[in-house]
Amino acid sequence: MAFIIQEIQTTDGTPAFLPQESYQTRELAESAFYLKCGSAVISSVPVHTVMTYTEEGFCIPELTKCFKHEAAE
Repeated sequence: MAFIIQEIQTTDGTPAFLPQESYQTRELAESAFYLKCGSAVISSVPVHTVMTYTEEGFCIPELTKCFKHEAAE
């Protein structure tokens, strides 16, 4: 089974979907997920989402995270 990681960056209500990445094991997908979250948590993008789902389209809730950042004043 393949695991897919999708990263979504939303600015001014417009989402941008970065190219998805596919991994053959959950362990590899989890590692990539946490690396992406490490970048997203310090991102300046207002809404930065990292999600993981299976090749069958089922979302893995514990490997889905959204980071919301306040606009700089």
